[in-house]
Amino acid sequence: MPEHSVLNISVTSIVDESRTDSKEEQIAEEWDVTIYNTHTNKICYTGKMAKGKMGIDISRWNSGIYVVQVKSGKTVLTKKVKLK
Repeated sequence: MPEHSVLNISVTSIVDESRTDSKEEQIAEEWDVTIYNTHTNKICYTGKMAKGKMGIDISRWNSGIYVVQVKSGKTVLTKKVKLK
């Protein structure tokens, strides 16, 4: 069983090195969130995240490694999370 029952996801800032007018973008209002279980290669969560923050109930998830992907427009962020 996971140690914690909520997986908190947040996007605080995005640095865009290619832009010359500004080094930081605004945080998008809405993000698509997809979480994959790397052991089963199946999607275990899809949803929307508003204003760069959300919490997901993971109390029934198995331990293992999950990949969290958040997308907004052309921006895609990916992070691995290990649940014990």
